[in-house]
Amino acid sequence: MTDEPGPAERARYLAILREGGRIRAASDYSSAAVVDDPAMVAFVVDTSETLWQQAEGVNWAAVAAGSSAYPVHEQVGRLLAQGLTQRSVASRLGLSERTVAGHIARLRELYDAETLFQLGWQMRGARAGESGG
Repeated sequence: MTDEPGPAERARYLAILREGGRIRAASDYSSAAVVDDPAMVAFVVDTSETLWQQAEGVNWAAVAAGSSAYPVHEQVGRLLAQGLTQRSVASRLGLSERTVAGHIARLRELYDAETLFQLGWQMRGARAGESGG
């Protein structure tokens, strides 16, 4: 069992939030807070919807098996493209910052980019080409 909500739990959470303004106040679900300001409820719902749309799915079977759908250097590139810092990428992937810097250097070579901005632009173009858009 995972601590992360699935689509059904998420829909239930948003419905409860919209109707009664109750939100989780502790990570272990031991307490709740009541939000009765309609503007605040709308903000929390909109923020939740936006973050859900921006989230990437996780292949939990691959994680459990110790592999990933993407090579490490691609994971580094994806996380950088999402706006994470080099330190955050290292933490998320369980790597040292120096290792992440090495992956960034290899990505720059691979995509012939001189700056991180150019790298992101090149990677974005490559991903759009793969998806046909």
